[in-house]
Amino acid sequence: LWNVPAKGKAALLPDISLIGSLVGGYFRFEPIGDQGENPYQTGFNLQGIELAFQSVIDPYVRGDIFLLFHEDSVEIEEALLTTLSLPANLQIRAGKMLARLGRENTRHLEQLNFVDQSRTLRYFVGSEGFSELGGEISVLFPFSWFSELSAEVLQGENEENFDGGHKGDFAYVGHWKNSVDVTDYLTVQNGLSGAFGFNDTGNLTQIYATDLYLRWRPSERRGIKWQTEYFLRSREGSLNRETEGGITSQVIGQW
Repeated sequence: LWNVPAKGKAALLPDISLIGSLVGGYFRFEPIGDQGENPYQTGFNLQGIELAFQSVIDPYVRGDIFLLFHEDSVEIEEALLTTLSLPANLQIRAGKMLARLGRENTRHLEQLNFVDQSRTLRYFVGSEGFSELGGEISVLFPFSWFSELSAEVLQGENEENFDGGHKGDFAYVGHWKNSVDVTDYLTVQNGLSGAFGFNDTGNLTQIYATDLYLRWRPSERRGIKWQTEYFLRSREGSLNRETEGGITSQVIGQW
């Protein structure tokens, strides 16, 4: 409501935010295995407390750090440097990042519409999501709609998918995102992505994803969001190849 410009030393301070999520849960049978940030027991569950530091370092680079605190541990959710003024609509990101594989994987805990991540995402990339050290280059095309193409090279430590035993076994991710404002109230967004790398058997794993997002928002207080995401994975093992797919869809209404 009030624009108060920072002065002196205050101008050097980053934007700081603290967001937490505490949920209650009931399970007929207690979940087995690592549930990640999902509720894992009957009763109260601390999904996480996110502490973020974000700042424009200079006219050319910005920095973003997201720390996620659990009951007994703390992890770096993301820690990135992002360029701001490269020519030809190019942008580079480097650090620990949530891979642009699908739509849901790039969202932080507080950005989810439900208290847990979809079973589809957790099945194909793991309970902790797909987050690794690496670098990314992206280009924003000069179209009349939003169209961005990105390519990532990641360390390759995603369990069961991209955890090859050789030092050059990286994971490679490509993503193409398009968003169109059909009307003043309706937006349609589509993403196509793929990830490639070697698994722990020394063979190739390929994951393809497509997502469709529609948002109808006639006012600040009313609207409908519909998100659908499909994954297809082909994983070569020592003796055979497994191919499997999965889909998730969710509708959110606000009135």
